Amino acid sequence: MRNYKRNHKGFTLTEIMVVVAIITLIIGIAAPNFLRMKASASESAVIKAMRTLNTAFEEFWQDQTPHRYPTSLSELDSIPAIQGSPEYVDSRLTSGNTYAGYQFGVETPDNYTYTITATPVNEAVSGSTVYSITQSGEITVTQGGGGQGDGGPIPD
Repeated sequence: MRNYKRNHKGFTLTEIMVVVAIITLIIGIAAPNFLRMKASASESAVIKAMRTLNTAFEEFWQDQTPHRYPTSLSELDSIPAIQGSPEYVDSRLTSGNTYAGYQFGVETPDNYTYTITATPVNEAVSGSTVYSITQSGEITVTQGGGGQGDGGPIPD
């Protein structure tokens, strides 16, 4: 028999394959939990943004003569509340871009009512729940199966 020297430098293919299998298993367990946490965080951020927009709409209403609600979200950052003061809300919410993985839209059928809707852009990332809020200030789930509700109002 031959005597092999035990002066190995490096890892065997079997050792590398075992390490890769363990890493793959850990990623397979952790990834779904991470995505659920990200979707939950996005939904929480959207609920907060909806309340912020509701407050901005009410401030806008008070500042207008005659009273009216804005017909678009961009109107909230184009007219300062008082000359020289900042806009009603941060332009990230009104620019038409996504915020926390959601797209915001508004319907104003008349000067006295409105509905703001937040729709997920990518359900796998930001959740599957569509939220809406009206001038009453009540946020409701209008469709989807997210973890925040079952079609009813969301508590404060």
